[in-house]
Amino acid sequence: MRVQGSGLPPDAALTLVWNTMSGNRVTSSMYSTARSTLAGVTTYASGSFSWTGTVPDDLGGPPHEIDLMDGTQTIGTAQFRVLPEYVGVSPNPAKVGSLLTVHRTGVGWTQYDNIYAVDYDNAFIVTPVASTATETCTSRSPPPVRPDTTASTSTPRRTRRTIPGMRST
Repeated sequence: MRVQGSGLPPDAALTLVWNTMSGNRVTSSMYSTARSTLAGVTTYASGSFSWTGTVPDDLGGPPHEIDLMDGTQTIGTAQFRVLPEYVGVSPNPAKVGSLLTVHRTGVGWTQYDNIYAVDYDNAFIVTPVASTATETCTSRSPPPVRPDTTASTSTPRRTRRTIPGMRST
């Protein structure tokens, strides 16, 4: 990730702060904002800066704000969105009835960004909701879909994907 700024005081020591959410839906405290320092930066004589670093392993969903701080004063804000990513499933392949572990990152914290279904051999497995950036969930492998009588093969399709789901509150 690269963060750049300009129009700032020359030779100023500033701080980049990453904003996220922390908590869960199980306890009464629910979710709250959490902040952490990404890096300290110093502007050039021109009043600009450029910082390149690693994206934090964090929640997906709504964009994260990155604040540029001069002491305790916010003097600039940018946004960065962490997108969900399917990492994998194991074991692969799995026998009918065996436990599957699905791993994905960038899972969101809102009720619309943190529920997914898994399509495995044309059968859906509903997965639990996670409140962390990296989610690993385990579910039983469904039986293979019976091939259509007109299909040219008797081997079931090996589709493995996660699909955003909806949930009502």
